[in-house]
Amino acid sequence: MELPYNHFFVRKYSRGNSYTLDEDFKDKKFKVKFINKQIIAILILIPVIVIGITVFMLTFRPGSKLFKYRFEKPVPLKTIKPIHSDKTLDCEKYGDVCRDLEALKAKYLERLETKLKDKGIEMVDVDDLYCTSETMDKFCHSLKGEKAGLTTKELKTIINYIVDVKIELDDDFEVEAIIKFKKFVRTFKKEYGNVDRYKLRYSYFRKNMMYIETFNSDKERMYTLGYTAASDLSEREMTGGILDSNTIKYLPEDEVLTSGYGQFKDPNYYPGKLFDWRDKGVIIPIRDQGRCGSCWAFATADLISAVLAIGTKKLLTFSVQQILDCIIPQFRCGTGGIPFFAIKYAITHPYCTEEEYPYKKEDFICKQPNPCKNKIEMKMVSFKKKDLIEHLEREGPFLINMYTEKDFMLYKEGIYRFRNCRTNNHAVVVVGHGYDDTHKVHYWIVRNSWGENWGEKGYFRVVNDFEYVDGKKHYYCGLQSKATGLKLK
Repeated sequence: MELPYNHFFVRKYSRGNSYTLDEDFKDKKFKVKFINKQIIAILILIPVIVIGITVFMLTFRPGSKLFKYRFEKPVPLKTIKPIHSDKTLDCEKYGDVCRDLEALKAKYLERLETKLKDKGIEMVDVDDLYCTSETMDKFCHSLKGEKAGLTTKELKTIINYIVDVKIELDDDFEVEAIIKFKKFVRTFKKEYGNVDRYKLRYSYFRKNMMYIETFNSDKERMYTLGYTAASDLSEREMTGGILDSNTIKYLPEDEVLTSGYGQFKDPNYYPGKLFDWRDKGVIIPIRDQGRCGSCWAFATADLISAVLAIGTKKLLTFSVQQILDCIIPQFRCGTGGIPFFAIKYAITHPYCTEEEYPYKKEDFICKQPNPCKNKIEMKMVSFKKKDLIEHLEREGPFLINMYTEKDFMLYKEGIYRFRNCRTNNHAVVVVGHGYDDTHKVHYWIVRNSWGENWGEKGYFRVVNDFEYVDGKKHYYCGLQSKATGLKLK
């Protein structure tokens, strides 16, 4: 831009900025090439910001690999200060003690006996893991009251474990662990047979106890852990279950609902509403599968029972053992199975009631000829694009597949949130939904098959929410793709 020489202009606009003067002073004219650094910076930043926003949106948009990974990767455990940490026995500091382990065991025995007696635990001087007294049951619990006992052999077995792994004894913690372990053993009728198994199961229980009590110390938690039948298992043992059900294929005549994703109703559509089929007399009492991997058969039988009761007003308890014995030979107590094949069998063969074909908690040979005459006239429903709540309230419960991680095995109460949504190894039945005012979250009410001593009298609640994967709206943890419903024909 060419301007006439102007002192005012140069003083006002050149300060802090760059400019050049033309050498033509004779004509009292000069060229001022005025470049405002702030303007240049803004002009440079605008495209940088636009590019940055574009890259961010492309990276984290629903459907991108990074976005998908964020929602599908296991949720990490929250870091909480442990309630107890074992201290390793310092043999360098206490050399004499480590050289004479028998003396150390005797010292530990004396200390623990004193502490246990102070807690009201009676020591039973027998060389056995179980009591044989006329006044106590085999678990050393008084037949006339609440007084509990412990055999000398039990305590010595526990002390052997502590010394073997070189743990420095914490009297108060160990006494608490022993008392809780004895209560657990009696509650779930645990019998270990020999000292090696007793020692192993006590070690697992002890570790799980530390985990449970540490987890429950978090005041922000949505659910609480407790002592279940799985409390003496290793973490690896806890994660066994059904075969992966991602291979489910539906029969040609089955109904696959194809309404669009837009028909998903946001949970907030049901503010505070509670719908529970248990209140309507169509749900049978909770059952216990025991150590048999038959959750898939229980979920199938219980789902059929509920849907039939809703449609016919007739409540029947159907056989799990028949499904175990009579479908694919590969699906057994030790291997688990897939609900699809159980449902397919039940709706294409005469299906027995529990009374006609009772549960044995182990594998047997299929009864031939089939002694039953119940004909189940139903068809399967897929929920790949269908609203689950709508089906639940109109048609009845539905079956889902999930993962039995450690927290779930130890679940006591509250609203559960899955840590792992990618793996399936357990089948359960959704019977209702509701809303929790404290945590401001919607949840499903789900029926399990681990007896009434687990969870909320055999049931659990789990988060009901939405997330976006591959740019599409999905139920939390992909439940609609893991769900199977039934409808009467």
